[in-house]
Amino acid sequence: MIRTLEEQFEQATVLRIRTLMAALEELSFPTGTGRYLLAEIKRCLEAGLLLAGIQLAASLFEMLVKDLVILAHVREAADRGDPTTGGPEEFAQVRGDDFRRAGFRALVSELLERGLIDERDAERARTFHAAMRRPLLQGFSGRYDLGDHASHDGGDYSLVLRSLDREESASFFEFESRLEDEGLDHLEVVVNFMARYVPLWHELNTNA
Repeated sequence: MIRTLEEQFEQATVLRIRTLMAALEELSFPTGTGRYLLAEIKRCLEAGLLLAGIQLAASLFEMLVKDLVILAHVREAADRGDPTTGGPEEFAQVRGDDFRRAGFRALVSELLERGLIDERDAERARTFHAAMRRPLLQGFSGRYDLGDHASHDGGDYSLVLRSLDREESASFFEFESRLEDEGLDHLEVVVNFMARYVPLWHELNTNA
């Protein structure tokens, strides 16, 4: 049986988690993938599964950034009267490989250059990806070179370095403690970004 949040965390941490859950309740994605991920993130947080919640939020975050870029291209083509681009799904199928090769940081930079997000949010998005998303994703799968962390985008890899380095004896408790601290900080960045730009996603999607 899963314990309640109050049984798992200190009161201050419970408050942060419930604040995040309330913010997520205000978001809506009409598409299947976004709607499903959003529901699963809320379930993870309610159960106190912070790592799972962060990983799913990162996936939704990346999806939102990519969709915003795609929708911006489609709207730009429509404004030019170019009928060859098609809708978002057709455009994504044709240009999908380009977006995958470009990577997250390049997509964020494009949104910034187009004036769709501001510099502060762009920098926070890059920091999240460098400090949390990629290290956790690649660290747990053994694909992340912890010895080469300093060269990766100048990110702060403290959570992963202190917890996943095979040469250190970091305990599971230490990892969980850092996840509550640093992980929730980053999750707040992601949720705040989505709260600001999901409405833009709806606007662009309506006009696409």
